[in-house]
Amino acid sequence: MLKIILKNGRELLNDPELGLNLESKEEIEENLSVTGRYDLCTSDEGFICLSVDEIKDII
Repeated sequence: MLKIILKNGRELLNDPELGLNLESKEEIEENLSVTGRYDLCTSDEGFICLSVDEIKDII
Protein backbone atom coordinates (compact mmCIF):
# COMPACT_ATOMS: atom_id res chain seq x y z
CA MET A 1 0.00 0.00 0.00
CA LEU A 2 1.36 3.41 -0.97
CA LYS A 3 1.25 6.61 1.04
CA ILE A 4 0.53 9.92 -0.71
CA ILE A 5 2.03 12.85 1.18
CA LEU A 6 0.50 16.24 0.48
CA LYS A 7 2.30 19.57 0.66
CA ASN A 8 0.10 20.57 3.62
CA GLY A 9 1.52 17.62 5.61
CA ARG A 10 -1.52 15.38 5.30
CA GLU A 11 -0.84 11.71 4.54
CA LEU A 12 -3.31 9.54 2.63
CA LEU A 13 -3.18 5.80 2.02
CA ASN A 14 -3.57 4.50 -1.52
CA ASP A 15 -5.21 1.09 -1.12
CA PRO A 16 -5.36 -0.62 -4.54
CA GLU A 17 -8.27 -2.74 -3.26
CA LEU A 18 -10.51 0.36 -3.07
CA GLY A 19 -12.27 1.94 -6.02
CA LEU A 20 -10.06 2.40 -9.05
CA ASN A 21 -6.88 3.19 -7.12
CA LEU A 22 -3.74 2.43 -9.08
CA GLU A 23 -1.22 -0.09 -7.76
CA SER A 24 2.19 1.50 -8.27
CA LYS A 25 3.93 4.82 -7.77
CA GLU A 26 4.80 4.82 -11.47
CA GLU A 27 1.14 4.39 -12.51
CA ILE A 28 0.05 7.25 -10.24
CA GLU A 29 2.85 9.52 -11.51
CA GLU A 30 1.93 8.74 -15.13
CA ASN A 31 -1.73 9.51 -14.41
CA LEU A 32 -0.74 12.81 -12.78
CA SER A 33 1.49 13.66 -15.74
CA VAL A 34 -1.27 13.01 -18.28
CA THR A 35 -4.34 14.37 -16.46
CA GLY A 36 -2.88 16.65 -13.78
CA ARG A 37 -4.94 14.91 -11.09
CA TYR A 38 -5.50 11.64 -9.27
CA ASP A 39 -8.87 10.49 -7.93
CA LEU A 40 -8.03 8.64 -4.72
CA CYS A 41 -10.64 6.42 -3.09
CA THR A 42 -10.36 6.19 0.70
CA SER A 43 -12.30 4.01 3.12
CA ASP A 44 -13.29 6.91 5.38
CA GLU A 45 -13.72 9.87 2.99
CA GLY A 46 -14.73 8.27 -0.30
CA PHE A 47 -13.22 9.84 -3.40
CA ILE A 48 -10.72 12.70 -3.07
CA CYS A 49 -9.58 14.53 -6.19
CA LEU A 50 -5.89 15.40 -5.78
CA SER A 51 -4.17 17.82 -8.14
CA VAL A 52 -0.54 17.41 -9.11
CA ASP A 53 0.19 20.69 -7.27
CA GLU A 54 -1.04 19.26 -3.94
CA ILE A 55 1.18 16.17 -3.89
CA LYS A 56 4.62 16.35 -2.30
CA ASP A 57 5.64 12.68 -2.49
CA ILE A 58 4.41 9.14 -3.04
CA ILE A 59 6.11 6.45 -0.97
